Amino acid sequence: TPCLPPAPVGGAAAARPTLPKTAPPPLRTWEALRCGADGSGAAAQLVRACAWERFGETRLASLHASLQLRLYRPPERFGSAADPLPTQHDRLLAACKLALSAYRTGGEAAAVARLVSLRRHCGFGEAESVWRQHALDVLLRGSLLRGEHARASALLGEYRRHLAESDGPTDAAWGAELELLLQEGRLLEAIERADELRNTPPTGRGAGSSAPQVVCQLAEARAHSLGGQPVNALLPALSAVALCEGRGLRGLYSSAAQLLAAAQLEVDPPAALQLLQRVRAHVMHHGSADEVARLQLAFAKCRLASLPPYSKAAPPSAQTLQAHVLPPLQEALEGFGKLRAHTEAAPRYGEIWGA
Repeated sequence: TPCLPPAPVGGAAAARPTLPKTAPPPLRTWEALRCGADGSGAAAQLVRACAWERFGETRLASLHASLQLRLYRPPERFGSAADPLPTQHDRLLAACKLALSAYRTGGEAAAVARLVSLRRHCGFGEAESVWRQHALDVLLRGSLLRGEHARASALLGEYRRHLAESDGPTDAAWGAELELLLQEGRLLEAIERADELRNTPPTGRGAGSSAPQVVCQLAEARAHSLGGQPVNALLPALSAVALCEGRGLRGLYSSAAQLLAAAQLEVDPPAALQLLQRVRAHVMHHGSADEVARLQLAFAKCRLASLPPYSKAAPPSAQTLQAHVLPPLQEALEGFGKLRAHTEAAPRYGEIWGA
């Protein structure tokens, strides 16, 4: 287990791991190798940040990235050739990790503000390439969140070209590619593409860093749900949950559980509500603002589906709706609104007004 800093360091007391004891995260992952760190010497904190991020512990990831940035500065004079020396490249990677962490809590605007402040430190060459890769990642996520398909398509093409030049063919852009197909309503094409990618072994320096098998299962489940076939979404959603549990991927596990709950909602609303309650603590503690808003929306739908069938003779009381349905709907609306996700926020206005 990575050595945690002493308690006085800011955030250490609140950032406690929630991984099961049977699946401790390794210090070396493909994502860490993609960052160019080997887990030893001055890059150890960066590798720990990458590992914790992969396993869904965002606060610990931010904590170790901060330690890499603040405690490991390039020395003014060089020691012996055997000394592990921190580099400006490692510090830049740590700063970019913190920018992505800001995206999870403050959205695209917060992440872009941090990346803009970093630009003058990047110069050219490899440092500029690292900065550009993270900037494209943030802009692509923001475009997909707002449903800007034309802009997302252009950014996706540029992002894939940049990844191919820096890391070789990698799976880092597979999730964005499938998400764009789903948003454009090309559901059958998304299912076929997910099946194709699932049978394609990822290559390149970052191979496997984005858990491609889980991403493809999630895309297939979403395609069936969006197509009005929640029962067909159960199998890929269950497969995604099993993969996440087996590999300790707590961040993706939350997304998979929400998809599974959405599929179960049509069959067994109480079971769907229990599943959401199991992942609620992790999402509220480590999830992004978008994930929290989607969780609140799923809670509202489950509670609404758990009510007795509507009857003019005995309609649901306003007190019941105000106590169990409207609060999570309102929180989902506020969350989507802060992220400027208007394609998600607009239907929530209608649902609140109808309720």
